[in-house]
Amino acid sequence: MAWTLAVLWTLGREVQASAGSLDRMRGVHPSDVGLYSGGQFACKDGSKTFHIDRFNDDYCDCVDGSDEPGTNACRNGKFYCKNYGHQAKTIYASFVDDGICDCCDGSDEWSGKVTCENSCLKLGEEKRKEAEKMAEAAKNGFETRISYIREASKRMKEWSEELHEQKEALPPVDKELEILEQRIEVAEKVEKEKRAAERAAMPEQPPVEDEVKPSEKQTTENVDFEREDEENMHDEATNDEDVEDHEKMESEEELDPEELGRRVASRWTTDEAAAGSSHDWDDDHSDEDADHEDEDYSQEDYDYDHDYDADDDGAYLDDANDLDGVDGGDDANDGSGFYLEDDEVDPVGAPRSLSVRALWTNTLDALKTLPSLVKKMLSSPSPATLVAEDSRGLDALKKEEKDLQRKKKQLEQRINELTQWLEADYGVEREFLPLKDKCFSTKVEKYTYEVCPFKDAKQKEGHGSTQLGKWSGFSDNYHGMSFTNGQHCWQGPNRSLKVKLACGEKEEVTKIEEPSRCEYVGVFVTPAACSASFVAHSLKVHEEAEAAAQLASMHEEL
Repeated sequence: MAWTLAVLWTLGREVQASAGSLDRMRGVHPSDVGLYSGGQFACKDGSKTFHIDRFNDDYCDCVDGSDEPGTNACRNGKFYCKNYGHQAKTIYASFVDDGICDCCDGSDEWSGKVTCENSCLKLGEEKRKEAEKMAEAAKNGFETRISYIREASKRMKEWSEELHEQKEALPPVDKELEILEQRIEVAEKVEKEKRAAERAAMPEQPPVEDEVKPSEKQTTENVDFEREDEENMHDEATNDEDVEDHEKMESEEELDPEELGRRVASRWTTDEAAAGSSHDWDDDHSDEDADHEDEDYSQEDYDYDHDYDADDDGAYLDDANDLDGVDGGDDANDGSGFYLEDDEVDPVGAPRSLSVRALWTNTLDALKTLPSLVKKMLSSPSPATLVAEDSRGLDALKKEEKDLQRKKKQLEQRINELTQWLEADYGVEREFLPLKDKCFSTKVEKYTYEVCPFKDAKQKEGHGSTQLGKWSGFSDNYHGMSFTNGQHCWQGPNRSLKVKLACGEKEEVTKIEEPSRCEYVGVFVTPAACSASFVAHSLKVHEEAEAAAQLASMHEEL
């Protein structure tokens, strides 16, 4: 208020002086009035001194043009527009009396060539209202700025606390991950050993033969059929021979010892008497052999027709031993009789007298163990099942490891992110921090411009987008923002944007221009820019506008 009164007192004295000597002081700046108040005056550059009558006489006496401020005699002179009620300004003296109204009060066209309406009061009123609005917005913006600073302090504290928590949570995860990796290593080793043991215990599988071609398959089938026929014939011959031997044995068991001795002796001697009955016995059985040949006896039929147990076999062997004793030697029949030599074996590798019994005994033993074997096979899990169960356990450990690794990565990313946020520049009092992660846009002709503080700036048209630059920091002592290294301009530089910050009650982009190719400038209004110094400046401008309006009223009264 004191400053306003001083301005009014100074301007009031100027009005009074101008009323007394209007023509002589025309175009003189208020600060230079004292230079022309005496009987003489000197050029501002000090080169010459003249009588006051040569001041504003429409003739240029001073090189610097200081003797003709109110005329256009000196092209380098300056004319001061008082513009009472509005904003005063200075113009070049060459604009004086040129037929164009440059001053709102019309004082530059004093010769009367043209008539200029005094529009200073009207313009002053608009200026006053604008100054008043700006002062109000500055005060409200300053209050918002205070809240921004408080919010920034709160968020910085939250980030700091979260960073501390994240850092504390990382070591336990590392420790747990280390232990889990050891468990996985052990589990993999155990599983590997199990697999090796299972593979060793599994029976070897015959190699898979290549697929036989149709022609080869037919040939193979024919060979198989022929081989099967030969085997059947061999089995029948063997069965017939076994049946004949067995029947002979049974017949011999029915005879008395004397007759049995003669028959055995006849086989090794040429005694016809001893051999007589033997021939009869052989002749009797020759017909039976023929009958047996007509029948299709298999080894299985033979076994079931002559069903005897282990005791029968034992008795049979005892009788055979007795016969050996009667014979008096270790030799057996040469093949036409009942016995073989000791070193002769039948085709299956056992003495003929033991082959049938051994085969039957082995078969019975196998049948006895078959139920338990089947039960064991059904109740025991297969190797594939065991491997699957082990794999499921190992898979669970690996899944847990993967989850922990993901958790660790998230913790590390969050730690880095919080660290960057805490170290970033958000203004002198961090007043710009609340603008983080926000974007503001405006439309200019066919383009939409988007400004995202601390990130980037873009130019959009339809669905397309061109990056004007990435955030590079504040400029002009926090009165501007810079976005650089944008998308490359064809045959030009990389795009860039410089934003001037202005005080306002809310955020908005008010202006975007391209003064140079691919170099953009704009204005961004935000409460964060409403500093205390700017509020003081806006209040001063408002007071000046009020003082100018009062001075205009005083001038009109005079």
